Amino acid sequence: MSSAGWSIAGVSGATLDHVVKRKSSILKGNTDWASSAGTNTADSEWEVLTPSSTNIATLGSHTYAPVCPTLGAATSAAQDLDPSATNTLAATAPCPDGYVATALAGTTSTVIESVHAVCEPIFLSWLVLGRDTTATATIGAGTGTAAGPVGCNPGEAMVGVEGLWTSGVGTGSFTELVPLCLSLKSIATDASPDGAARRGAIDGSGTPGANTGKTLCAAGEVMTGLSGFTDPVLAGGRVTELRASCRPIP
Repeated sequence: MSSAGWSIAGVSGATLDHVVKRKSSILKGNTDWASSAGTNTADSEWEVLTPSSTNIATLGSHTYAPVCPTLGAATSAAQDLDPSATNTLAATAPCPDGYVATALAGTTSTVIESVHAVCEPIFLSWLVLGRDTTATATIGAGTGTAAGPVGCNPGEAMVGVEGLWTSGVGTGSFTELVPLCLSLKSIATDASPDGAARRGAIDGSGTPGANTGKTLCAAGEVMTGLSGFTDPVLAGGRVTELRASCRPIP
């Protein structure tokens, strides 16, 4: 390095008598110094600051606040998973804006008593990071044994749910719920959700149901929550219907 320092973000001698701070939107390292330094404040990965007690105190740390892409308007899957004719209480359980569903968790007894989606933030380059996870509201009022989370591999997000259930008025109940996952790259290129991988299952302890079905997002959409119905009286508050809530990747 010359005695005049290096230029960063168009500031000559930025590495001399300045505090240089990585922008909070930068998520990973960059071995190409020229592209990292940039030529102006817009294309540089760094902020060049006048030394002060505030920014000197935070030297050596990096707070990230990645920019979340805007997903398209909310839609619903075309299919319901509907084991029962005794649906009573409607429920919705969306992920926060900028988050996508990557796993399922809930409570079980012989059947699925409650279920919710686990959501992760989706960042630049459609990379799902395994941090800052949050859960949706719960569908179902049961208080059985905790189950899950079970869900997608890194770089994947849910595009639907597969369910097994018993049928019949007063007895229709889910006995298994399975997250269906695709890579984000596949979703962004409109791959069919029919090719989604099964990633684990939330299982009740009862006999597996004889009926099976899927609630799937459309091609190019990612799952961002659940909607459905519950029956708070029968079987300890079981889940009686589910549908995937979806949003398109622009």
